[in-house]
Amino acid sequence: MKTKDETIKAMELRAVAESIAPDSIMARVAELEAAAKLAEPDDLRAEVARLTTECEEHRSRAAAMRDERDALRAIIEGRTVAPTYEEAVAHRKARGWWRWRSEGGHFGTAEVPDQAVDVGDTYGPCRWWAHDASDAPCAWPVATEAPKP
Repeated sequence: MKTKDETIKAMELRAVAESIAPDSIMARVAELEAAAKLAEPDDLRAEVARLTTECEEHRSRAAAMRDERDALRAIIEGRTVAPTYEEAVAHRKARGWWRWRSEGGHFGTAEVPDQAVDVGDTYGPCRWWAHDASDAPCAWPVATEAPKP
């Protein structure tokens, strides 16, 4: 028979586990609760600590995967704002180029900064994609220079 303290600890264990744990860990928590009558409280605390650490590792990996997914999605979707002159300069220094498509169906490429800026003036709103030196779609460049006077 569990003591009052052991019952409270078991309830706390379940609450913590349910808030952070994937299904496989929850199954392990259920096993531990069933074995609680035989286990020492210190053993249970140690296992809870281990499972908590494991859950945090899973959360960290999941967050990293979400960040990577979001970055890749941004590359695929492109951007509806034309590159700034500074972004175009930074991208050109990396031997990159731009692909664009206007809402009116026009499309093309731009390699030098002034071309990238002028496209929107000529064709109106466009969607833009950055490409690297090997012609692969890539992340949007980061402007590192002062704005054009």
